[in-house]
Amino acid sequence: KQIPKDASIPLTAEETVVMELLESGLTTEEIITKTQSSKKRISHQLSSLFDKAGVRNRTELVRWWREGGKSTVGNNV
Repeated sequence: KQIPKDASIPLTAEETVVMELLESGLTTEEIITKTQSSKKRISHQLSSLFDKAGVRNRTELVRWWREGGKSTVGNNV
């Protein structure tokens, strides 16, 4: 499956933080602790990220991020 690299779908600042933490290998619980966000909030952000990237799991999401998803940073405030 080819990972989409659609820079027209901007990430929010919060989604960008979650992506950076996810890329560094943190679990959902660790991201919750690090960002001081609720589990519901992080789950919503991850779901949004999966939709924007067109992927189904965290591994594909990190791959999308590394292969071009970072170019979507700063396009949405």
